[in-house]
Amino acid sequence: MESVVEHFDAGYSSREAVVEALRHTGTIICVAGVIMFLAFGSLLIGASPMINQLAFHLCVGVLIDCFVTTKVIIPCAMAMLDLLPGNANFWPRKPPPALTEPTVEPLPPLRRLGSLRNSLSDNARRSAMSPHGVRSMQSPA
Repeated sequence: MESVVEHFDAGYSSREAVVEALRHTGTIICVAGVIMFLAFGSLLIGASPMINQLAFHLCVGVLIDCFVTTKVIIPCAMAMLDLLPGNANFWPRKPPPALTEPTVEPLPPLRRLGSLRNSLSDNARRSAMSPHGVRSMQSPA
């Protein structure tokens, strides 16, 4: 779905965005589904009937999701929603605003290096260390 939104934002119509998204991500989804099918299918080798049933249902669910839901049902539903007025596929979302020229504000002038050096040396004088490595404590007067 994110790929469809990206193509829609790039200027494709709703139907073209669905087709392009499926073209770009379809093989990745298929390969991921086959890998998950093989991983869950390896659980079928076990001796426990409960794990075998779970593995079978996971394998069937992955295959249905990858090859039926993602490739057929969702694109068909988005094509049917495209028949409604407006952008029903992206209903709660508004189309992006037209791009305008960005405004660039100048940076504030930099401080001179000499004034920075002076402020550092003043701070060093304030926190002078005693010969033993401990800050000198002044008694309150």
